[in-house]
Amino acid sequence: MAAPTKAELQARVAKLERALARERKRKGVAEDLARARAAQAATAKILRVIRKSPANVQPVFEAIADAALRLFGAWSVIVVQFDGSRIQYGAALGGRRGSVARVRAMFPLPLSKATTIGPVGRCIIGRKLIELPDARRDGSREMRELAAARGFRSTLAVPFINANVPIGAIGVTRVEAGRYTRAEIDLLQTFADQAVIAVENTRRFNETNEALERQTATAEILKVIAASPSDVRPVFDAIVASAATLFKRRATLRLVDDGSLRRVAQSVPVRAEKALPERMALDGESLVGQVALEGQAIQVPDMRHADAPVYARRNAHKWDFRSSAVAPLLRGGRAIGVIAMTS
Repeated sequence: MAAPTKAELQARVAKLERALARERKRKGVAEDLARARAAQAATAKILRVIRKSPANVQPVFEAIADAALRLFGAWSVIVVQFDGSRIQYGAALGGRRGSVARVRAMFPLPLSKATTIGPVGRCIIGRKLIELPDARRDGSREMRELAAARGFRSTLAVPFINANVPIGAIGVTRVEAGRYTRAEIDLLQTFADQAVIAVENTRRFNETNEALERQTATAEILKVIAASPSDVRPVFDAIVASAATLFKRRATLRLVDDGSLRRVAQSVPVRAEKALPERMALDGESLVGQVALEGQAIQVPDMRHADAPVYARRNAHKWDFRSSAVAPLLRGGRAIGVIAMTS
């Protein structure tokens, strides 16, 4: 049998190369199809979670983080929410042992420190996708140190945008350097879009519930008013009870009486040594007195802060609450009392 000629060998090699190319293409199509099916299954699961959790966005964030970790083969995933001033923790998975707890402890985070959490913070500020093929070669030393500390090389972050306003972000990382494919970027954008739907659904659901609760509370108070035409005490009790339920805080109502503010109703009993006096001076030293005199609502987030009213700073260490909001009861433009919420 004669040895094959050079031309015959070249023809055989070309035939084998064509067969190999066809096999690679077939496998590539099969892999692409498998990835597409996995992505579809993940997005369908997230939509089911959205339907089942209309009042709570947390399960949706957790489902999105889980899907991203699996489908991207990611080292870590983080999901955050942004309320306009602070970045809030949403969900986190992967990374080094104990890193999720450390990440959670970083929040809430003011926008001024957004870059400390890397591309996730950057994409909220810039309202655009951020991709770093090799974070350790980034121009920011802060970013290089973050990547080294958390053990990743490449990262991709996409903001949650609603009506051109950033409301959160999702970020994924890998231990290998390299770019993300167009399909991966599109998939992460899909997760971001689903997060926006979940946040908006939750907001609308809660707003509707709150409106119904307010209407119900108002109706209950009107019933008490109708049933007690000659006695205001049951009405005051109904008002503080409704306020406490709606605000999930303690409520106290005081009336201007003989030059002072007298407590006439409170939602829960408080030990005498922990409570404000039954009568408080009608002056500007206390929060209730200031509100009664000025006729405007005032909120103090921390009664022990230097900006708190004098009376609060002097006595806050004795009370069993730290924050307070007080609104005046107005008649003819003048305060006849106040209602206070504390927690």
